[in-house]
Amino acid sequence: TDPPVHSEPRQYRLEWPRPVAQVGHWELSPDGSLIAWTFSDSLSEDGVRLGEGRIWLQAWNGLEPVAVAGTQGARRLAFSPEGSRIAFTEVGGDVKVLDLEEREVTTLASGLDAFWLAWGEDGFIYASFQSTPRPTVVRIPETGGEGEEVTDPVPGRAHRYPLPLPEGRGILFTSEFFERDPTTDSIGVMDLRSGEQRILGRGASPTFIPPGHLLWLQDDQLVAAPFDLESLSLEADPIVLRDGVLDFAPSRSGSVLLTEGGPQRVAPRLRWEDSEGTEEIVDWSFEPGPLPADLAFSPSGTRIAVAVPVPGEEVTRRIYVINLLDNSG
Repeated sequence: TDPPVHSEPRQYRLEWPRPVAQVGHWELSPDGSLIAWTFSDSLSEDGVRLGEGRIWLQAWNGLEPVAVAGTQGARRLAFSPEGSRIAFTEVGGDVKVLDLEEREVTTLASGLDAFWLAWGEDGFIYASFQSTPRPTVVRIPETGGEGEEVTDPVPGRAHRYPLPLPEGRGILFTSEFFERDPTTDSIGVMDLRSGEQRILGRGASPTFIPPGHLLWLQDDQLVAAPFDLESLSLEADPIVLRDGVLDFAPSRSGSVLLTEGGPQRVAPRLRWEDSEGTEEIVDWSFEPGPLPADLAFSPSGTRIAVAVPVPGEEVTRRIYVINLLDNSG
């Protein structure tokens, strides 16, 4: 038997037509020939995106990116399986669909307030939410209609970045603490045949590459492992494909578009404000990680008790007491 042939990967560098801080979300088309992304119209003085975004398109064989009319307010994108349409969430909470050939936009669901989207081969668009009151994945028919809950809720966790598997076999998602600490993210899978839901391992943003591999992020590494679509299980430990990856978007053809960077971790901060409106930052010596879940004042108002989740544990909290008089913990 002849040994397998491994082709060298081709690498391209995309120069955004505007400052990268204005880039919102981006996706590759299923065949890898087209990039779609959102741009905000402006930035504040400290680099925060302002104004409504809209969808831009860039073909690898095209010269200039093109802004699409009628997509103002677009936040997140998802290509249809055949690549002829793009579903997107809007700032106002609607889910809309852009027909790439006709360049027409239609409303699929009003007031859903979804954020992350993925378009399945089973005729459904899967959505998840930023707000903690809606911690599960829902799906809506690609022709429009009411949404239905897909994943089972887990106390203290939210299900985000949904990824439907081929033939309606199941759905992958990121299970994360409400406090948004990326070091505690897990890869979850829901078996749509049996209704079983379980965790595959540590990481975030899982995606399936036919015929049988998963790609996902572990901290700042893009990793991959063989995946059995029938049993919905990993068949080997993951291997590192690239270090220093902040985000990535794959196509069904195997192409991957990625941005370089480190994991986005947030260091908790407390701001003290007295009855006269005077503000002061309370010293906080903890490393980046889970954000405080609960705060309570002592009767004298001189101390604060803070509950901080323990990374990797679903319900465990550590209690810290901070003395406001000398900012000691």
